Amino acid sequence: MAAFLCAVSLQAFGESTEPADLGRLPTRVADTGITQGMWLWSDTVFATQSQRTRLLDFCLQYQINHLALAVYFVDTASDSLRLRHEAGLAQLIRAGGESGISVAALRGAGTMAFRSQHPQTLRELEALLDFNARQVLGSRFSDIHYDIEPYNTEPWRAGGDSRLTVQTDYLDFLYAARALITQRGAEVTLSADTPYWYDRAIFAIEYRGEVKHFSEHIQDATDFITLMSYNRDPLRVLEQVAGEADYAHKMGKLVHAGMEVGYVRGEEHFISFQWLPTWRFWRARHVIEDDARQRRGLDGVYIHFYRALYDKLNGEPPWESAP
Repeated sequence: MAAFLCAVSLQAFGESTEPADLGRLPTRVADTGITQGMWLWSDTVFATQSQRTRLLDFCLQYQINHLALAVYFVDTASDSLRLRHEAGLAQLIRAGGESGISVAALRGAGTMAFRSQHPQTLRELEALLDFNARQVLGSRFSDIHYDIEPYNTEPWRAGGDSRLTVQTDYLDFLYAARALITQRGAEVTLSADTPYWYDRAIFAIEYRGEVKHFSEHIQDATDFITLMSYNRDPLRVLEQVAGEADYAHKMGKLVHAGMEVGYVRGEEHFISFQWLPTWRFWRARHVIEDDARQRRGLDGVYIHFYRALYDKLNGEPPWESAP
C-alpha cells in the first residue's frame, strides 16, 4: 500500500496542468469520475441571485461537483417547519443541476441525535423530504447529510456507559432516519460526517448483536460517510481513510476524504491548508483525488469549507503548479 501511495504522489507532484481561462468559465463541471465536494455552513450563499451566481461560478472554476449545504428553519418550534431562503434554495439546486453540481441538505448539532431530540430531528427531516417532494425532478436534494459531533458533548466525554448511550442513540437515530426516507419513498441518499478516529478499538461497541468499530456501525446505517481526515500531508489523509474505505468496499458503500482549509490556529494549525501556499493545497488535492480514482471504496474528496476556500483561492488560477 505504501509503495502504491508513493507512486501516486510522485505522479501527481510532477503534473503540470494549464490554468483555465478564468474569463471563460465552462457551463458545466466536467465529469471527473469522482466526487469533488465542499461543505457550506451559511445559507446566505444562496439567498440572492448574485450570491448563487458567485457560488456556482466558483464551483465551475475550481471543479466542485457536489455541495453539502447547511439549511436552517425559520422557526424550529413552529407546527409547520419552513426553510429559510426557500425560494433561493430551490433555484440553487435547479441551477446547480444544470451545471453538473449536486446539492445535499446538511444538518448538524452535537446533541441532535440524543434520544430526547429524536422526535424534533426526525420532524425536521420530514420537512426536508416535504420540500424535496415539492421540487421538480432534477431539482432536488441528492442527499441528506448529517454532521453530528457527539464527542463535543459532556455525556460523551464522561466515557463509560454515558458514552455508550450517546453512541447507541446516534445509531438509533440514523436507522430511524433511514426508515423515514424509505417510508416516504424519497430518492435521496443518507450520509454522515465522522472523525477519522471512530475506528479505534476503544470506541467499538455491540449494536444489533454485532461488535464492530463505531465507524463501521455508522457505515452500515448510511450510504456513505465523509471523514474529517484533516492533515496537510495527503499521504496521511489517505492512511486515515484506508480502513473505512476497505470496509466500504466490502459492504458495497463509499467514503470520502476530508480536507481542511479553515482558519485553524493554535495547536491544530497543522490540519489546515489556509496558511500554506496555494500550490501545496492543489498538490494534496491531486494526490487524494488520483487515489480515489483507483482505490475501491474511496469516492472522492470534500473540502471544508466554502468561505475559507473562497478567501484562499478566489482569483488564483486553478491547478496552480509548484514554483
